[in-house]
Amino acid sequence: MFYPSHFYGDRKKINNPYKTVFDGVVNSFKRSKKDTRVVPYIQGFSMSIKGSKLDLKDYILAQMKAAKESNSNGFIVWNAKNDYRETFKAIQKLN
Repeated sequence: MFYPSHFYGDRKKINNPYKTVFDGVVNSFKRSKKDTRVVPYIQGFSMSIKGSKLDLKDYILAQMKAAKESNSNGFIVWNAKNDYRETFKAIQKLN
């Protein structure tokens, strides 16, 4: 799970969802066996996103782009409230 909001005390990771997910995927590949598949869980909720100056849709989109551009094997968006409206909006912008 590369939820930027869970890097308590590290404003750079919280406020830059793209870099947080991208670096997480790349580092996972570096630390793993060659044939490992990396499928990050990404943050689909608004906890601590204010400092990023992104709305939730764009915060999710940044993470999706990072997962894609870091050559992950996909991604899973998680939202405890099961509210994926902003996720679906982000997906439309991704394609």
